[in-house]
Amino acid sequence: MDAKMKVERAAAGAAIDGVLKYVNHGDDRTKALLNLTDFVQKFTGNMFAEKTFDNIRTMLQNPDNKWVQYVNRGLDELDPQVIKMTALNLGFQAAFVGTKQIRMNREKYNCTTSPSFSISVLSVRPTV
Repeated sequence: MDAKMKVERAAAGAAIDGVLKYVNHGDDRTKALLNLTDFVQKFTGNMFAEKTFDNIRTMLQNPDNKWVQYVNRGLDELDPQVIKMTALNLGFQAAFVGTKQIRMNREKYNCTTSPSFSISVLSVRPTV
């Protein structure tokens, strides 16, 4: 991992710490998660389809949704460090960095690859 990536990962880690405090503070976690969804959409720009974020917002507004229950239970029961490392490895490293790398490689090599192949080629490894 080069110096730039280390700095970006450290910044992402600090942001995740802030997000965890934000969504676990106060009595309206749903509102906090909706605000977080808005922020992530602005931050990622056109990396993901707008419909993706619309679906997330719809899902978050339904407390009976199995994924909402899963997220809430995780936030309530998991150690914050476990959540942070999972978010760094899957959210930052694989989804954000990996997606950018896949798209650059598509242009560079004028081809498309399956996500599982791309991830194995990128050698995305969890770090602690």
